[in-house]
Amino acid sequence: IYPNNATSATEYCFYVKENSGWHFTDYSTLNKIRFAATSGYIYSPKMDAYIAQHANKTNGVVYLLKGEDVPTRMFKMIIKGRYDAFLEDTRLIDFLRSSGKLAGLKKAGCLDIINYGYLALTPSATFPSRQMAKYFDEGLLILRKSGKLKEILDKYGVQDWQ
Repeated sequence: IYPNNATSATEYCFYVKENSGWHFTDYSTLNKIRFAATSGYIYSPKMDAYIAQHANKTNGVVYLLKGEDVPTRMFKMIIKGRYDAFLEDTRLIDFLRSSGKLAGLKKAGCLDIINYGYLALTPSATFPSRQMAKYFDEGLLILRKSGKLKEILDKYGVQDWQ
């Protein structure tokens, strides 16, 4: 059982050094750079196919990272000149930048897909999932209309996904 309103949105964008002139506009622009992405992520059908074709090969243009603190590690690789850009969720990067991390970075274009996340509630007859989903939708609407949601998100440097 799901509420009508999403609880989040994931939008993947490219990030580069502030002095970079590169900007992602379509997949042909990727042929001009080397970039890092997170191993195991699903970005979009087109991006996933591009990564599968170009990742971690000799002279590959895509480097896949896994493990801990991947965004910070990708940022350091750009600063050191190892790669030109990295691909990450814009809300995560907004949060890290608002907390003073990742200075000297700018957004350089985003994929054309936004993935929305939803609260999932059990369909079990013993739990009032439909009522909870209704309460969630009503509560989110109240937070949004009152400005409280913006106030909460501002603390994290994140914008509303609606």
